[in-house]
Amino acid sequence: MNSKLKYFPKYEQLNWKEKWFLNTCCYFPPKPRRIRGDDVTIDLERYLTLFKTAYGTVIFEDIKNKRILDFGCGEGGFSLALAANNPQSYVLGIDIVDGLKSAKKKQSDLQLNNLQFVIGHSNFLKDNSFDYIFSHDSFEHFEDPVYVLNEMTRLVKPKGFILIKFGPTWASPYGRHMSGTIKKSWPWIHLLVSEKTIMRAHSVYHDRSNLYENYSDLVGGLNKMTVNKAMQIFNSFEDLEIKEKKIKYVWKGQLLKSIPYLNELFSGSLYVKLQKRN
Repeated sequence: MNSKLKYFPKYEQLNWKEKWFLNTCCYFPPKPRRIRGDDVTIDLERYLTLFKTAYGTVIFEDIKNKRILDFGCGEGGFSLALAANNPQSYVLGIDIVDGLKSAKKKQSDLQLNNLQFVIGHSNFLKDNSFDYIFSHDSFEHFEDPVYVLNEMTRLVKPKGFILIKFGPTWASPYGRHMSGTIKKSWPWIHLLVSEKTIMRAHSVYHDRSNLYENYSDLVGGLNKMTVNKAMQIFNSFEDLEIKEKKIKYVWKGQLLKSIPYLNELFSGSLYVKLQKRN
């Protein structure tokens, strides 16, 4: 029996380009697909360190006794870290995809009464109800990032802050967000191979019932968010003022920062701090 058919039952549904991509660029034998939110070890110290790395070491002084929204909270680790380290603050973690099984158990174990998780859309939340809104590695997944930023702007109080950090950015070496499927030895391959080819091969790799053709079909989605695209969105909001902006690069060097296209190709992540005007 063909080993490919053993691992990939729908292998023969691929055309030659898609087979080439799967055979050349993807790990073999295939890595198991991780189920979001299940059997996750939530290390609060790790999430605390990641949070401080993304938003600064003094961030927990700034958010004391504040109402905090973790927008696109994913598996809930950052929401838990925020609540555990700010017992006088209220933290709400919200996401449209339910991956919170482990987080809710951890919340119960720690008896964090200042934390609430919600699965669904944010339109039921009241205007001007949060002092700080955080979005960590979520902005590149939102199907309609302009709508999401509108929601964040609606929900944050006047003079309140929206802090967004996301990466890897789309044009960076691993902007495809498929570390469990595509080999690390193929940086930028997602910029050279069509979305349809990658997604059909990805679907066969993970033996999906349907062969996806768009990144938006993935659980959590992927919107090809580059640094320039994100900044255009942020700058288009008259109610928001950009207070800080930081790009991290996969390699250091001033040359990368001064040449526009190289700026994108070697970017790793983008951090922006926005403040709502009166």
